Amino acid sequence: CDSVITYNVTETPAITNTVDTTVCFGDTYDTPQGTTIDPSGGFATLDETVTTAAGCDSIITYNVTESPEITNTVAETVCYNGSFTYADGTVSNNVQADENHVSTLTAGNGCDSVLTQNVTVDPVITNTVAVSICTGSSFTTPEGTVQAGAGSVIETVTTAGGCDSVITYNVTETPAITN
Repeated sequence: CDSVITYNVTETPAITNTVDTTVCFGDTYDTPQGTTIDPSGGFATLDETVTTAAGCDSIITYNVTESPEITNTVAETVCYNGSFTYADGTVSNNVQADENHVSTLTAGNGCDSVLTQNVTVDPVITNTVAVSICTGSSFTTPEGTVQAGAGSVIETVTTAGGCDSVITYNVTETPAITN
């Protein structure tokens, strides 16, 4: 006798999932399945098919965004023969010429940030002042140094920018005029 067997087949819909992630500038993203995604240029997407525990296909869409490169350049100044500490902690002592330094730091998003610091040396300002006094008199500098009679006084003062300035006072005596 003939028999009829009826099979009821139910199609399980494909499981889909989307993973949105961001990587640092220049980095790649590796999926759990071992595929490397390179979002150079800002963005990349990849559909990857994996097998579920039930033996069905599952599609995972990876959307990978590349964070923009973080760079900045700043101008700094240092006094002649002074010390300067760069953003990465590097210290330059006895600076006598302009310098440039690149520091790689960690930004708030955990990615590298590149900071270029262009350091300009403020030169020592020198000035010579001729002072004439009467014989037997004295001269007092604005800083309070007294020079009795002829001679030179060299004083180092601080400029408004915090650097040294050297002033030389050349004191000469003018003889008294007698008639």
